[in-house]
Amino acid sequence: MRLGEHVLLWGSLVLAAFWQSGFARSRSASGACDVRGPDTQGYLPELWLELLYTQSERGLSLTELVSRARDFEASDPRDKVFALLGLANDLGDAYNRAAGLLPNYTLRKEEVYANFTKDLILMTGYLDILSAVDTFASKRLDQRKTSWTPDLDVPIATVRGLGFPRKYAASSSASVNLEALSAVPNDPSSLTLSGFVVDVVKDVADNALSYSAQLKLYTSDFHHDDAVVALWKEHVRHSQYQCPEDELLQRYIELLTAAGFALPTEFPAHPLGRIIPSRDVPSLTADFAAYWSLLDPGFLDFQDPVRTKLKAQASLGDADQFGVLAGKACHERKFFGTAQGRMGLCPRGTQSGDRIVILHGGSVPYVLREMDYGTWRFIGECYVDGIMFGEAGKMEKEEKVYRIM
Repeated sequence: MRLGEHVLLWGSLVLAAFWQSGFARSRSASGACDVRGPDTQGYLPELWLELLYTQSERGLSLTELVSRARDFEASDPRDKVFALLGLANDLGDAYNRAAGLLPNYTLRKEEVYANFTKDLILMTGYLDILSAVDTFASKRLDQRKTSWTPDLDVPIATVRGLGFPRKYAASSSASVNLEALSAVPNDPSSLTLSGFVVDVVKDVADNALSYSAQLKLYTSDFHHDDAVVALWKEHVRHSQYQCPEDELLQRYIELLTAAGFALPTEFPAHPLGRIIPSRDVPSLTADFAAYWSLLDPGFLDFQDPVRTKLKAQASLGDADQFGVLAGKACHERKFFGTAQGRMGLCPRGTQSGDRIVILHGGSVPYVLREMDYGTWRFIGECYVDGIMFGEAGKMEKEEKVYRIM
């Protein structure tokens, strides 16, 4: 590695990356690391650890490269795409690529990102890149010129995505409808996708959820109420969800940890862990019980036999692990309920009346808002209980083409 006149052996850099990665993980486990602070914006880059193991044919996809590299600095933000094209393993020969997947410094940043997004979706057949759209910072939600274009110059931790890394299968179709995607080829401001409405947003929490350096989740920035307890008591336990308490609790726990779990057992093939749905984590309920016991050791907000079960499991779980999982999923998102009685996590810009839509090629549902002249605004990806694993395929549905501006 060269920096001006300075030279450093790559092996030394790798060693430092391993050391600092382990150090950051230990800090996170001890509660010293805040998901909002600079400590999470790329200690010696995680991307380097991934690239160490690309000597095989596995490599890294362009989606993963741009998602993991958005914490990096670039004097020219267009290089958040262009500088990574030579590292991707899924682009093929440059002579056969779409224009959005080739360097073109005559275009503005917004044009580069929009063309890249469209052509990446067209090439892969999936909507994974839409997980990179910033739905967290409230001041930017209404300033996006095109609501569906990720601003790759804004750092967002990859681990917070619901649709990428891919772990759900909400879409009843494996890939996008290419005919719909190409329906308006001369309009660079729109993204045309096919899908169907599965539900409507009914009630949205007033405040976005907030995560603290103590690995706790709160209902506001004032940190008065623990959100895990407050949401259960105020919105879930006595709601319209008609099912046994143990089943309702399991659904609630999976919602709170919807960003998934990094399974650490597949190193070196996946140096940062393979992301799996949290429901596949055997210790999840015990970790939840350990977290809850710090606030209510008697589990008074539950009935037997759930109360007895949680008491028994509390000593076996890891409260900090649950706190980390909940923080990744919930921080700066909102809890909401739907017209058909489902609960979920949505972007902070979501409003009552917004549609919950399954778009073909997307592994998660999306929140769309109907605008004028038959156009739609992309609000962002969401988690909706009961439709994350292909259940929507069995519903009665009306297919529609959405022109998203």
